[in-house]
Amino acid sequence: GGILFFIVRFTMTLLSLGTALLHVVLYHVANAANMNGEYTVTNSATYSTNYEAEYFEVYSPVIRTLYSQVFWRLQDPVSLPPAIVERFSNKVMAITGYEVDQVQRISDNGEGDKPVPVTWAYNHHYSATLLNSKKTKIVKQPGNRPGMSHGRDYHWTTMPLFDFEKDQDSCDIPPSTWFSEGNGGEWRKSFHGYPQKYAQLIQSPDTFSVIPMQIDTWNRDTEEANYLPGGPLPTNSQIPPSAGYNGLIECPCSDRVSIEWAMTYALVDDDKKQCTAAILSAAECHTGSRLVVPSGTYVNKTTNDLSQPAGCFVVPHANGSTDIVWNEVANDGSDNMLEASIMKDATRRFVAFAQGQVNVTVELDQVSDVATITLVGPDDRWFGVGFGSNSMCLQMVADECPNGGPYTIIVAGGGPGGGERK
Repeated sequence: GGILFFIVRFTMTLLSLGTALLHVVLYHVANAANMNGEYTVTNSATYSTNYEAEYFEVYSPVIRTLYSQVFWRLQDPVSLPPAIVERFSNKVMAITGYEVDQVQRISDNGEGDKPVPVTWAYNHHYSATLLNSKKTKIVKQPGNRPGMSHGRDYHWTTMPLFDFEKDQDSCDIPPSTWFSEGNGGEWRKSFHGYPQKYAQLIQSPDTFSVIPMQIDTWNRDTEEANYLPGGPLPTNSQIPPSAGYNGLIECPCSDRVSIEWAMTYALVDDDKKQCTAAILSAAECHTGSRLVVPSGTYVNKTTNDLSQPAGCFVVPHANGSTDIVWNEVANDGSDNMLEASIMKDATRRFVAFAQGQVNVTVELDQVSDVATITLVGPDDRWFGVGFGSNSMCLQMVADECPNGGPYTIIVAGGGPGGGERK
């Protein structure tokens, strides 16, 4: 199998702890050679992409794979070079850029490292973290963050180990910082330098951790100096032999993986629509509803009420709880099922609830045409909630936000300055 390593080179400067970001660049390494040669940017022919600041390098643990295998796991943490740890103890490191490569190591001191051909390992994405292990750690967090976990029921995140009330320095300067990239085969030659006066800050870093996600596409029948895109592929691969690249990078499903099928559920929010497949029991109703309706608290109920929708329905409340109701009227064998399914509640309301550091409840009353928004958060600091977007920028363009952010409500935490923003 392949025996590979990630290597990351961080360019950095030193800042003094607890001051405005003024101090002090120790020195620059003039004309230091880039790890991956020259980089180009599309919107400037004159912008220099040479990293001319001092740097340190850190290797990941070994990556071992066989042809067609996907390597995607959190690797064991790696200590930073002792000189770096000592130098930045109780100080702030400013990361001004980084470079990434994948190599086969020839010696322990890094001399003679051989970059791994892009045709051997297709790096779909990676994420890496620098952290102060005395003040934070990486933990497995239940729950699928949209767009981040690729269907897994957990994700990795950092958890603080310090007291926010007693350690103000760690609140002002983070004890961890995160790097990630998902641009496939272009990952080596992408420029990761930051504009002047911009940096990622971290207090007293001592540990490096990385999660590679890559596919072994190395056809072992080819010689190192040549590229042969062949190699066995799953039967449902749609890549023709003339494509010029290995079809595994398109992630075709393998018939070697056992796939378990399960029911999926969805909400019907219109009285005139019918479910394509009805819920058949109270047990299924109470179980399936939890998969599609987020809530802080669920309350299972069973009733037989002609004034309510037939079968399975949910009733969210403004306090964040949700009733999951199975209405037996749907199973009495009469025309009551159709009658109940089309009856309308004169006081019909819709409620949505999101729970986190800030709790948000939105209640829509169709009769009065009124929306009631309730925000609950800390009373000693400001917080805000945006609507209709998954970030505070509607559409990022490079590192700018020309179209502004979503409709937002700011709560000033007891002081002036709160209100609506758009």
